[in-house]
Amino acid sequence: MLSCECKSLEYCPLFIQVSLFNLKHIRHPGSFFFKKTIPIHRSLRIRRNTNMKLEQIIKERRSIKRFKDQPVPLETIQSLLETSTWAPNHKMTQPWRFVVVHGDSRVKLAEATRAFMAGKEKDPSKKKEAGQRGYNKLNGVPMFVAVIMEENPNLMTREEDYAATSALIQNFSLLAWEQGIGMIWETYGMIHSQEFREALGVKPGEKIVGSLHVGYPDMIPTPRPRTPIDELLTIMD
Repeated sequence: MLSCECKSLEYCPLFIQVSLFNLKHIRHPGSFFFKKTIPIHRSLRIRRNTNMKLEQIIKERRSIKRFKDQPVPLETIQSLLETSTWAPNHKMTQPWRFVVVHGDSRVKLAEATRAFMAGKEKDPSKKKEAGQRGYNKLNGVPMFVAVIMEENPNLMTREEDYAATSALIQNFSLLAWEQGIGMIWETYGMIHSQEFREALGVKPGEKIVGSLHVGYPDMIPTPRPRTPIDELLTIMD
């Protein structure tokens, strides 16, 4: 059993870092009663902690599918995107642009998803139900950040641009996590549909590299093991 002397769960470094050690409980005076035992559930909560080291952020980051019903400040996302663009980018093509969808505008994407899912369902009697499921799934996301890349006619440059844009998304993911904001990088089939592209204003010659679902986590999944590096590494002397 560990004990913590800080007064609030919100910025408790022990509460944030305890997930690294597979611990069952901690004692925290910021709970309802002093020294009450707080269970560390599989759905851990993250708190904003700008003192986290990069290694810790990388290892603790998770793909988030369930969000709180709480808006994310637009100015925060703009700032994170600004920093994220400092990704390695050969020839500085900077092929990216972004579309942020939040508030009532989310209905546009939800309706586009409804149309896509209904059209995908082969059973006519199930089309309406399938469309509604797609609508509900997207309408419950607090914010979308569509990362859009210009597709360079030169295939080598296009491949390099895709790699750079992917690095930008990883930057954004880690920066958001540092601020207590979660996301999942989605590449579902509907990003290629005409309805979805039109809803986002995607032009011919542009590719949606990711539809990022962004918000404050309501549940954080437990980590899945990675393959040890010594099983993947070849050293040539």
